[in-house]
Amino acid sequence: MKKKRIPLGLIILLLFVLIIGIFYAYNKYYFPNAKAYAKYIETYQEYDSNEISEINIDSINHKVIIKPSEDGKVKITYFQKNDNMNMYTLENGKIRMELIENVEDLDTLLFKTEKKIDTITIYLPVENSIKVNVAASYGNLEIYDISLSTISFKNTIGNIKLKNIACTTITVDLNTGNADMEHIKFDQLSTKIVSGNINVQSEEMIEQYNLAVKAIYGTLQFNDKQLFSEEQPESVINEIEQFKSDTDKKIAIEILRGNIKLNFKENISDNENKEN
Repeated sequence: MKKKRIPLGLIILLLFVLIIGIFYAYNKYYFPNAKAYAKYIETYQEYDSNEISEINIDSINHKVIIKPSEDGKVKITYFQKNDNMNMYTLENGKIRMELIENVEDLDTLLFKTEKKIDTITIYLPVENSIKVNVAASYGNLEIYDISLSTISFKNTIGNIKLKNIACTTITVDLNTGNADMEHIKFDQLSTKIVSGNINVQSEEMIEQYNLAVKAIYGTLQFNDKQLFSEEQPESVINEIEQFKSDTDKKIAIEILRGNIKLNFKENISDNENKEN
């Protein structure tokens, strides 16, 4: 019995369709992706630690990540377009970055590279007294495993994550977003959030701090437990005020719509709770 042979014309047609498909995919996906990434160049700055006292970043939609440097230097790396209108200055030890151009969202592209064009990565010495101020319309701030003088984060939509941080003053002002602070030490913490949650975990003693903590439309938990009123045991407390004249340390948190979780070493005395 003779085997049926595939017509040569059909083979040519299939090869033609395959070539057209490859050409279409290249022009539809790969070429635009490569072209989109090619518009961005990496910018790199490096300084000795004693040269920098303050870092100020003002952007539209960047993510900022700060972590320890291996050699004790201050290093900043980010991507921007060749023909950008951004501004970068260093004056009297203060770095100022104004990234006024909106970063394109390339996460939806089929072919991706390892370039994080929406991310500013900063490497700092583990022990330093640098002030960090970040403001953005959209974007996140993440800081890991270092000591700083002050941290300030102001954002319309975005999150802040701090882990293993020692800092004198932390200020957070969010419209929509979450604040997650794990294993932190501080003297002053001021947080205002319109819509979102905050989680603060510290090995510090809660009795060291003056407190002004309030969840207007939300819940307040201390050491994973809700607080209840002594006078009305079924009434949940969502506001705490505690004032001590012998300390300047303070925790001030106010959330309009969201939840507050505080985990510290000591419980708050019942007679120092204020019912909402």
